[in-house]
Amino acid sequence: MIDSMIISQHTSDHLFLLIGSNPLPNWVAAHLLLKTDGLAYLVHSTKSVDVARRLARKLLSQGYRQPEYVPVQDASDAIEVYRAVRDRVSKIRAGQIGLNYTGGTKVMAVQAYRAVERELGSGVPVPVFSYLDAGTLSLRIDGIKHAKFVGLDPRATLTLTELMELHDEFSVGGLNREPIAWPVVEALEKLHRSESDYKAWRGWITSRQRNPSLADTTFLEWPGAAATIATTLAQGRPLTTTLGQLCKERAWPQSRISSPERLVSWLEGEWIESYVLGILKANQSLYQLNDFSQDLNIGKGPFQFQADVAAIRGYQLHFFTCWTGNNKQTAKYKLFEAFTRARQVGGDEAGAALVCMSEEPGSVEAEVAQVMQTEGRVRVFGRRELEKLAQHLADWFKMNIP
Repeated sequence: MIDSMIISQHTSDHLFLLIGSNPLPNWVAAHLLLKTDGLAYLVHSTKSVDVARRLARKLLSQGYRQPEYVPVQDASDAIEVYRAVRDRVSKIRAGQIGLNYTGGTKVMAVQAYRAVERELGSGVPVPVFSYLDAGTLSLRIDGIKHAKFVGLDPRATLTLTELMELHDEFSVGGLNREPIAWPVVEALEKLHRSESDYKAWRGWITSRQRNPSLADTTFLEWPGAAATIATTLAQGRPLTTTLGQLCKERAWPQSRISSPERLVSWLEGEWIESYVLGILKANQSLYQLNDFSQDLNIGKGPFQFQADVAAIRGYQLHFFTCWTGNNKQTAKYKLFEAFTRARQVGGDEAGAALVCMSEEPGSVEAEVAQVMQTEGRVRVFGRRELEKLAQHLADWFKMNIP
């Protein structure tokens, strides 16, 4: 409550925002620091004009006034940046002026700060300078000692779809918030707790993945620990039923899996995505998630990619990449890619996790963190963490990402 009151006391009638490559920090700053009837000034270069326009459209659609554009041809030209901001600031005769200097280039931040500080009109209140700290998800206001955590502020909360709408190169289709065949997923997770059962299952199911005829004709009379999975899939049917027959009957979970080959692929590894999604859904309130989805197809053309599972907490995006392998180099690559993609969309605030069968997840995590300088933004959960993944995720959300 105190933090909210302090932030409210420092909202502005005129808020200058420096536009860089990612509009998310500007969107957050506007929702926290711009008065309802206030006016945003978008200081942008020729490279970021499209970003500024998308942000303006979004703010306008959310009830804010049409922002004013403050164009700068060369964002590295100190004199030009200073003059552009000065020309706008000096014309303001009344109301609180604010500058959030999170986005843009360093030159833009320094020169905009100088212009706002020096070029105020007579009688205009002392300006409010602020900065969003991506590392702590906090708002820092000059002159106030302590940063204010805003990572879960309801004013700066958005959905996955709303986040994508801030980007031109990214878009998202329908969201999938329902895990597939949860009882089968639970049976698969239990099997993977045992290293020997996991290895036996991998060998057996992979042989069918490589041979389409085996996938179609395999009966549900499965050996060893896999028998429980087969029984769960059968749903009371005879174990002489084949995977092909299950698919033809469109039986659950085959209502969303069209062929025996796809079913085998799901059983071999894709099920783990549903496992992660199911945990996020069951613990949505605990984790304080405002949105989540599986198989998120993002972007278009050369920018297109897929996030196995995505979640957003306040304005912080999380990507989960899910894999039932355990090769260390492959694990590092997958985590690198997930984290890079998450930052493309969610900025420096974003995080990524790999859920896999690694026996040394800490080693994978440490190597990636060292190279990427992630400050707790990446995490690896290995085979031994699967059983208590819900608690491990809670700890990650709570400790490594405030």
